[in-house]
Amino acid sequence: MNGYGSGLYGSGGMKSKTSAEACRSIDIRRWQREKMLKPASTFTWGWFDDSGETMASISVIVRKEYVTLAYNANGQPVRTDILIAETKTGFGQRKWFCCPGYSTKAALLYVNTGLFKCRKCQIWRTAAAC
Repeated sequence: MNGYGSGLYGSGGMKSKTSAEACRSIDIRRWQREKMLKPASTFTWGWFDDSGETMASISVIVRKEYVTLAYNANGQPVRTDILIAETKTGFGQRKWFCCPGYSTKAALLYVNTGLFKCRKCQIWRTAAAC
């Protein structure tokens, strides 16, 4: 036929995937660039619609080795710690989130299932990954 993946995914009783771009995300590179990752600091991160209205927000508490995220998911309060790893670069240190589900370094974490996790965990939620 037309090759692997050429069918209409999501039709005929198949579950449709959620693209990572459709999920809210946090980007540690942006937070580092904007100097928001100073230990003992706190800030609020939000997502806005086209008119500038807040669609969702999280509170972030920064520690030396992790950040604590506090937000509501599905009407329930969530408070979770996300470890931060560092790697040396030619111009300093680069920070990474350590995915709570897959234990890999990730610059972006997405929220799809109520918890912030890496792309692999959120999109391909397999038993081995989460």
